Amino acid sequence: QDVIENALLNALRENEADNGCAMVMDVKTGQIRAIANLDRMTDSKGNVSYRELYNYAVGKRREPGSTMKLASMMAVLESNPELNLLNDSINVGEGAWNFSGTDMRDSHLYEDNHSYSIQEAFEISSNIGIARLVMNEFGESIERQTLFTEYMNEFMISKSMGFQLKGSAQPEMPTPTKDTWSAIALPWIAHGYGIEMSPLQILAFYNAVANNGYYRKPTIVSDIPVSYTHLTLPTTPYV
Repeated sequence: QDVIENALLNALRENEADNGCAMVMDVKTGQIRAIANLDRMTDSKGNVSYRELYNYAVGKRREPGSTMKLASMMAVLESNPELNLLNDSINVGEGAWNFSGTDMRDSHLYEDNHSYSIQEAFEISSNIGIARLVMNEFGESIERQTLFTEYMNEFMISKSMGFQLKGSAQPEMPTPTKDTWSAIALPWIAHGYGIEMSPLQILAFYNAVANNGYYRKPTIVSDIPVSYTHLTLPTTPYV
């Protein structure tokens, strides 16, 4: 606990962040070994310090951003295992791509059309590359889009974990049958926007990958001791 609190504190100071959280999870068992949460505080003299005010790790739901790209890539490869990560490529244009009237940008622009191998698109965390891969695989129909959201359920990305702590944030993800779904929902979800989950949910997903594909439900309580009440037996038998 002391190690992750200091690591989190140093990272927040270095990045002048408003808040952050850190967790340690046992890969094989799913047991949460430590959780740290810190908020930036500024006093009347402008002095900055950090203290724990809220359990962001468990109770705060937020967009996962690029951490979602692993789940998107897994869905693509599950649906189309014939894809070759090195030989097949994806075009990202000049670093900006229009999806149904809305532009998506990568971290930098190119002077002309640019392509990456599928592996490179994932390695450099290309927004357009991952979004286009998902759209190519799942975007052609409502049925295919629904299949993508079903993969997210299987990966426990958009499904409640039933964590052992009251107030745990529940994931929120639109589906093609909801009014919140739109023509740009799928490409934006593909790179981590338009979906919300707790940091703990993201951790549990990555832990399953580290655990060779075996999902372990995060736990903070392994067992509850049972107390027995000692009964005084009657001196004469019941009739």
